[in-house]
Amino acid sequence: MTYTVVNGYSPRTYETILTECVSAVNEQFGTAYTNEEFEGTNLWKFLYATIQGMMTIENGIAELGAKMQDYIRTQNEELIIHRSSVDGFIQAMADELKLIASIKPIETGEEAGNISIAVDIDEAGSDYAEKKQQIFNTMHKYLTAGLFYNGTEQGTVTATNGQQFNYAYDLPTKTPLKVKIKVRVSENKNIFVETPNEIKEKFLNNFEKLYRMGFDFEPQAFLCIDRDLPFASEITITYSTDGGTEYTEEILQGMYDEKITINPDEIEVEVL
Repeated sequence: MTYTVVNGYSPRTYETILTECVSAVNEQFGTAYTNEEFEGTNLWKFLYATIQGMMTIENGIAELGAKMQDYIRTQNEELIIHRSSVDGFIQAMADELKLIASIKPIETGEEAGNISIAVDIDEAGSDYAEKKQQIFNTMHKYLTAGLFYNGTEQGTVTATNGQQFNYAYDLPTKTPLKVKIKVRVSENKNIFVETPNEIKEKFLNNFEKLYRMGFDFEPQAFLCIDRDLPFASEITITYSTDGGTEYTEEILQGMYDEKITINPDEIEVEVL
């Protein structure tokens, strides 16, 4: 059998094994058989069953080798992100439940052994009870059972030995923003100028793609001249967290469970 990293073990064909047998017979007995001349002889009749048996064994080895390669590859992929790591759990939530999860960083020694998780999910959905239990099951599958889980949404998972484990997570803390967008049209570009509604739509689309719960809110990241508004010479985006009393363009540092929300009706666009 031959082996390559790409193809694994390759069983020999009947013709290959027959050629090796004829070569061995010629060397041992001083004959000069060709494959065609050897077939039909009494010795060929004896070896034919042996060749078939060798082919069966080599096919089995090749199949086993392929299964081992697939198993090793699968295990390696799973080991890239450890099951009990923060990234591993967050990725599992996204892959298996299509949900965004965020975990509070441990900052003090007193927090050791505690874990706070927020999950971005609509608790008003009709299937929330089912999804809630799926979240607990995923926590049980990927996270350490010995931790103390903080959160308002609480539940249990029963292990195969009958032991029950307690889990908890928090729902997002929503922070609504009012947004002002000012776009100054460049005098050096002869490009079609988009309407305020079109500019607002681009901002909202970029916000949906680039932002998620737990991220900082970086206002200038959601509209760029090169990517979005090539007719502009300057874009200024400010926001208010107090209903419009004060506006700022500073980055808003997001907590692990904080979810920024923006109502389209609370976006003001001005083209200068």
